[in-house]
Amino acid sequence: MLKSIDVDDEDTVENCVRIGKRAPDTTRLTKVRVQSTQVKKQILKKSRTLKDKPEYENVFIGPDHTKMQREEQYKLRKELRDRKEKGEKDIFINNGKVVQARDKALRFKGGATSSGDTE
Repeated sequence: MLKSIDVDDEDTVENCVRIGKRAPDTTRLTKVRVQSTQVKKQILKKSRTLKDKPEYENVFIGPDHTKMQREEQYKLRKELRDRKEKGEKDIFINNGKVVQARDKALRFKGGATSSGDTE
């Protein structure tokens, strides 16, 4: 899989372990330890291209999280799905919250000021 996202996997993977107990009809997380932070950043950056490859379209690569962090992320993704099903558009997860895309665009275009200046 690493070769398919142009990461040389020889000597970069130190350890690979499945997390959780085996259960029928479920998938388990796989924790992969790499040699350096640079390799980790490279893998995380290029992991977005996996969805374009049919054999890896259901594979997600993300940073290591504690069980509590994974549960929080799950709740956020569930909230995002529910809100999208109800018809909300242009929403995404940012800094642990579900936010509207237009709010973020306003900040970058200078539409919202944080200094409190009034005209």
